[in-house]
Amino acid sequence: MAARVLLNADAFMVCFVHALSTESEEIMGLLLGEVNEKNEVYISSVFPLRRMDKRKDRVEPRPEQLSAATEEAERISVEFNTPVRVIGWYHSHPHITCAPSHVDVNTQAGYQMLDSNFIGLIFSCFHENSSKDSQNPPGTLQAGHVKVSCFQAEQSQRGATALYTPLFIKPTVAMSPHVLEKLVSLPELLLQEEKESLERAIQSCADEDILSNLHNSSVFTQSLVFIMEVLGTPLLQCLKQQVKQNHSQHRALCEEKQKLEARLARLDSESDTMDTH
Repeated sequence: MAARVLLNADAFMVCFVHALSTESEEIMGLLLGEVNEKNEVYISSVFPLRRMDKRKDRVEPRPEQLSAATEEAERISVEFNTPVRVIGWYHSHPHITCAPSHVDVNTQAGYQMLDSNFIGLIFSCFHENSSKDSQNPPGTLQAGHVKVSCFQAEQSQRGATALYTPLFIKPTVAMSPHVLEKLVSLPELLLQEEKESLERAIQSCADEDILSNLHNSSVFTQSLVFIMEVLGTPLLQCLKQQVKQNHSQHRALCEEKQKLEARLARLDSESDTMDTH
């Protein structure tokens, strides 16, 4: 079992934005990272999943995406020469608390049969329960109106029960390239989901049902506007901040370069002086 969980701030941001992308259905993604010798789980990246079926109380990922996440972890391992694997999953609870349901606990128990350190995160959003704080699981983190719980499953004679694990957000100076890539790809992922929903709706209607087709097209357009509103602004702000940080690091490196060049010139001058004598 995991002793505690450290989640990089940039990875947390992707989960946060993904959870806020819809308030009518749950979203889901996988967590990539590693476990140290103290059984501390370190999450360095995320892999948002495209849903097969959008429901308000559960989410089902596409099977091929699970293997794609494993390949992504292997790619990061090779690129940064550090062990990375799929180490957990996250999903949202729109309009309800961040306490795991029986389905969540049983799903978590199934994952832990393959990896005892596998962890689950739940993002509760669009839910006002400030007067019912007793409903929040132990160790719940809060970012604005979004609450996050971290849990594992513990087996007993009565079945699987939730065991809450301490969660800490680890600050990051800048967003890592692979995490930024996932943040940028979120609008496209949600767009593909909406396109598939529109296609299913069109197929269920008769070709001559003009009103139904107009309604479905209107809902699709409304969904696209919502995606741009919810994801476009924070994504643009994130990229602007990233550019600002890059400029700052560039200036610092230029100043360091000038200092090193000046020091090298002094050393060369001193060496020439010593050679003369």
